[in-house]
Amino acid sequence: MVCVFRRGKANDDRGYFIPAMGAQIYPRVFLFSVAGLLRWGAIFSFVLFFAVAGVLQVYLSRDSFNVIRYPDLVCPWRWGELISLRGRGMLAQAKNLHAKGRPIEAYRLLRAGLERYPQDGEARFILAYIYLALGQRGRADALLFEGLARGTCDLRFIKDAIALLRDSDRPDRLIDFCRKARARSPQDVEARNVLVETEALASLELGMPQDALALIGDLPDAPPALLGRVRVQAYLALGDVDAALEATRVWSSTAPNDPEALAMAVGLNRQAGRFVDMDRQLVALRALAPANPSFTAMGIVQNLIAGRKTEAEVAFEQAVFRFGSDISLLESLARDLGKIHEFEMLDRLEMVFNEQGFDRQLVWFSRLSAQMELSDWAGAQRSIGLMGEKDAKLAPNIQIFRQTSEALVDYCLNGNPAAKSTVLDLLSRHPAKLKLYLDIFDRMASSARWDGAQDVLVLAEGAFPQSRQIQQRRKVLEPALAALTAAVAEKVLSKNPPTPAEPAPSSDARVLLGLLSKTDENPESALKTIEAVRRQAPPWWKGETVDEVERRELEFIVKIDDLPRLKLMTNMYLRDQRASRFDAVCNLAVAARQSGNKAAAQLLIGEILRREPQNNAANALLKKWAILEAKERK
Repeated sequence: MVCVFRRGKANDDRGYFIPAMGAQIYPRVFLFSVAGLLRWGAIFSFVLFFAVAGVLQVYLSRDSFNVIRYPDLVCPWRWGELISLRGRGMLAQAKNLHAKGRPIEAYRLLRAGLERYPQDGEARFILAYIYLALGQRGRADALLFEGLARGTCDLRFIKDAIALLRDSDRPDRLIDFCRKARARSPQDVEARNVLVETEALASLELGMPQDALALIGDLPDAPPALLGRVRVQAYLALGDVDAALEATRVWSSTAPNDPEALAMAVGLNRQAGRFVDMDRQLVALRALAPANPSFTAMGIVQNLIAGRKTEAEVAFEQAVFRFGSDISLLESLARDLGKIHEFEMLDRLEMVFNEQGFDRQLVWFSRLSAQMELSDWAGAQRSIGLMGEKDAKLAPNIQIFRQTSEALVDYCLNGNPAAKSTVLDLLSRHPAKLKLYLDIFDRMASSARWDGAQDVLVLAEGAFPQSRQIQQRRKVLEPALAALTAAVAEKVLSKNPPTPAEPAPSSDARVLLGLLSKTDENPESALKTIEAVRRQAPPWWKGETVDEVERRELEFIVKIDDLPRLKLMTNMYLRDQRASRFDAVCNLAVAARQSGNKAAAQLLIGEILRREPQNNAANALLKKWAILEAKERK
């Protein structure tokens, strides 16, 4: 490639020549071979490429979750997959962190990983449930639709997405999801059946039984159970019990050994008062599966609902004699008897539990649930006292239910504000199904505790935005609050009469803010004024006025050091996730800490991070406070 030698030039026309060895008087000459240079350069680049790839592979392999291998780095046709492979590694690490109980760290990796590898349905659901835990159901739902748009449409994803969307109490969104998913996977028959049934049942929830029937009418090859379930519920929605019974007969004729068809027929015949047919179908059910105790339990419950106590007692004795040692039967009976408020039979069942040596928690839970549904406060207090004696041995979910029920009974009976705060705090710390929020609202409403009912509804709206059932409860709440608002406002204004030159506090935003500035030393009075005006909802109650008033409201709550109320109102204040509101809460947290209220400051920052884990200001404050506390300890 490179040649070095000495050469001379003749005096005649012979040109250059190479002198004999040792002739040092001639100059050196360097000759380069371009072809050789290119050849050696190519060889060096080739070796360097593989060497760098090897070094990079060694570096990447230090990460135990890395899925990028050496061939992926050196094969050009695989380079297009590097981004998705990197995403898969990040998602594997995120799943591991989530399994170890570190969701905040997992959250960052899940978001970044799904951007690179959106096909991972499991990771998508983990992120969705993290959003739910942060009170951001809207973002969780949107994540599922995004997965559908990016091609994640397997059967498991569809079933999990339906379960999550169904909890939102948004049948319209569920129908939209089912239609889009069907368009994405028209060839998957099993997925199509699941989507069609879900869409049909969602249509029934929206009061559209004809749409549900039309939907399954296009699927003559669908499974008999799918067609039967939808037809029965659609005909019941139309009030046609005979047509529903005919649907079960057609179902049974196409699937003779399907116990679900017979079980539905039992309930329909009981509803129609055809007890002979009901008994015949119960016998057929037991003959179909003699060892299955659930059909015996069904006979007891259906007879009790029909008012046939003698038949129910006979069936109960037979069930105890045959299956008394089967805990699954006894637990099933405990749940069902509680749902139909059969306390006498529950007492007998508890004796069976005791005789068999089984834990009676589920019986207590069912009895207390039924008493709460009936607003039987005296009975509920007895059950709570009984469960309180065994509180340490109760399962965590039953323990929380007992504590919530105890506070709820106290509030409904006595209007105790501390009890209301306990209920709201338990709901905030232990997010629950929509049904629990609605049940607590109904109990408060039945006792005319409308202020507490409104607070529960606010919490429910945060967890389940635009829920159909919450909107229905809101329509019940507003007229009841109207009368209460007038009384509260009159009482507040009598304690804080406006000057003759000023209008009433509810008539102008400037006056309200001025009145609040005058009540800085009396935060309780200021909070009552804000609550009264909020209930009146005057025309100017919007935009910057609401921002400022609600910010001042948080300041007043910090002053009275009511942490449960502060948690609730901060959650409401941050509901629209505007940056200005996050900044305001950060500033309030700083002020609270400077005044010595570290608990309130920590709570405020915690609510910000619950809504927005990546909030830089909140994370910076936490780090700063941790350093200060470490110095104080030294």
